[in-house]
Amino acid sequence: MTELISMMVEDAMTVPNAIELFEQAKHLPVAHWGFKDQGVDWKYLEKLNEAFKKEGKTTYLEMMQTEAEGALKSAQFAVDCGVDVVIGMYTPEVEALLAANGMKYISFTGDLDIRVGTLSGSVQDVVDDSLKKTARPDVYSVIVAMHLFQGDANALLDALLENITKPLVISAGINSKERVVELVQAGVPYVVVGTAFMKKSFVPDGSFVENIEKVLEWMQ
Repeated sequence: MTELISMMVEDAMTVPNAIELFEQAKHLPVAHWGFKDQGVDWKYLEKLNEAFKKEGKTTYLEMMQTEAEGALKSAQFAVDCGVDVVIGMYTPEVEALLAANGMKYISFTGDLDIRVGTLSGSVQDVVDDSLKKTARPDVYSVIVAMHLFQGDANALLDALLENITKPLVISAGINSKERVVELVQAGVPYVVVGTAFMKKSFVPDGSFVENIEKVLEWMQ
């Protein structure tokens, strides 16, 4: 069964009305909610995480950091405010910190440029890097920006599902019924949607809640 991770972001930024939108959608059968470490101040992120936790949600912080020092700072923030899962670049220091605090770590994989929005290299390059990272004892899994891949995205997905035994997370560019259904039918464990909800990509005339409801409908 594919599970949805709903990110309160638009164009790589946590939206300033994230708490308000979550309050509208908290009744939906979505267990996983997250945000990024940019777009709003961290005090607001603490309150957003509290809102998620109050409703019993599993919470995610995605680190938009490209240097180890920044990643460690964001990971420490996640620890301090009680986030459940951290997503971002891999560093041994972040892995150790999160493991010491009983938190899950989902690592970026492949030659991902989060600023430009590209995943470069060959299918085998991404698979090899994913295998290396998932071999780490305290890395829960990897997150793959499949639709940012500069090669054959379908071939990449097939290869990852064949080789990666930990629960694969697919993100980036999931903005149509076809892409949602494709990932569900392939058996991807987790899909991440954020910007497409904010831009109402699924129900252009609908609300934030109606856009999530439509994706949940397609995931059945």
